[in-house]
Parts: sequence; structure tokens; C-alpha cells
Amino acid sequence: MTRQATTQKSEGRSKKRNAVIASLALGAALGAMVTLAGTAREAYATFPGENGRIAFASNRTTGEGVNIPEGDLEIFTRNRSGTDLRQLTEYAAFDIDPEWSPDGEKIAFQSDRALFFDVFVMNADGTQQTNVTNNPAFDRAPTFSPEGEKIAFDSNLATGEGVNIPEKDIEIFSINLDGTGLEQLTHNVARDFQPDFSPDGGKVSFVSDRDFSPGIYTMNADGTNKKKRSRGPAMVFATPGFSPDGSKIAFHTNRDGNFEIYEMRTDGTGQVNLTNNPAADFTPDWQPLKSQY
Repeated sequence: MTRQATTQKSEGRSKKRNAVIASLALGAALGAMVTLAGTAREAYATFPGENGRIAFASNRTTGEGVNIPEGDLEIFTRNRSGTDLRQLTEYAAFDIDPEWSPDGEKIAFQSDRALFFDVFVMNADGTQQTNVTNNPAFDRAPTFSPEGEKIAFDSNLATGEGVNIPEKDIEIFSINLDGTGLEQLTHNVARDFQPDFSPDGGKVSFVSDRDFSPGIYTMNADGTNKKKRSRGPAMVFATPGFSPDGSKIAFHTNRDGNFEIYEMRTDGTGQVNLTNNPAADFTPDWQPLKSQY
């Protein structure tokens, strides 16, 4: 390869890296899963026991055990104290948005190592990385069902067997860990994204801009009984997540002119601004109840 070709390849990779990192930053700020990278979310209530390791994506290039010569994003875990850093993925691609399985033995994530973003699952030590969705679409925001047997995600899958998205928008799907049993849960001329299972697995919360009115919705885990739960004018609602006891949903919204953290009951009532300050507050995450430990 000539020096010019090598330089062009390096510049192209650098531009892609910068674009994805910028997209991640925007997603964290706006909560809109309409970019390729999306918004990374940590798991909500998972398995009982002591708090374990933290999984995250990083483009760090230095440190013991770090190997990212391309400067892309890889998945790491570490102890909550910041010790024992471990790099789990090592691929010339962007591996982002890690999500622990309920038993803590697996991690789901999204990767563009096959050009498009796919949902992958690997063991907690980084072994047996498996492409679960494996299709020419952008599959994002994976979240495990409470029993750990299914993953919900959002995607712009092309219309085909079991898929009906003639408008080529974003819909929510579920799939078995072995890649079988693909099921489309939403069908709407809108963008439905950022799914999260309720602790009992009976419902899924998600964001939608259907009816030209963005908001938080819930539906049964089979896609039935969709209902809008948020109220009030706003341009952005995002990162909805069930509380560990399943009684509330936390989210962020700009309904007050800036981004604030709200909670509400799962039926949409009792909406309360928890932060209520002139700063921008994003991406709420519930701590599991102490009674679970």
C-alpha cells in the first residue's frame, strides 16, 4: 500500500471515529436514537448479589492491557473502584452500548464490524462473541429480558420475512440469543426506539415520535396494548427505564425548556421533576433496591 493510500485510509478511519464519537455525545445530550451510534445505557435492575463490575465503551489508547491501535471504541469492564481494567473486544470497529444479562454472565452490545451495526452477545470475559442479528441494517440499544433469553432492540430492518417496515423507519424487535425467533413489536409510521423490559418481563417501555408528538410509551412484551405515558409539550423524551420494583419509569425531557430528570408511575400519572434546575440533566438510571441484596 502506498503512503498516500495509507494516509487516506487513516484519515477516513479518523473521520469515522470522530463522527461516531460526536454522535454518541449528541445521543447522550438529546436522547434521540436517530443517529448510527445511539445512546449508551447501563442495565437497570439485574441480578441479586453484590454490585459487580462496570461495563463501558471507550476509545482510550493507553493503559495496561489496552490495545486500540485504530483509535475506535471498544468494550471494557472494571471494578467499581476503578481497578482491574479488562478490554473485552479488540476489533477494527466501533463496539458500544454494553448491557449486562440479568445473571451477569453475558454482555450484549452493538458493533459495526460487519459494516452495519448489529447486536452481539459475548461472555462476561469477552469470549464467544456472537452476532445475534447479522443483517444489513442498524440494530441498536440491546436490552435483555429479565429471564435473559431474549433481547429487545431497535432497528431499521428492511421489509422481509417477519419484518414490515415499508417506510424504512425505526421499529422495536425482539430476538432469541441464538438469532432465532425475530419478532417485530411495533408497526408505525414513526421512529420507535430505546426499549427497556420491565423487571417482570411483562412490559416494554420505549420512546416514539408517532403522531408528531414524541413521548414515552409502554406495551406488552408481545407488542400489544401500546399506550402513551408521558404528558405535556416537549421536543425530546428519552432513555425510559423501569424502576427495580416495576412501579415507576424514569426519563429525561426538555419540556421545561432545558433537560430535566422526571419520574412517573407506569400508567403515566404522578409525573414529577426530580432535578428542577437550570442545568442540563440526562440519562437517569435506577439503583436496585437494597432489599434485593
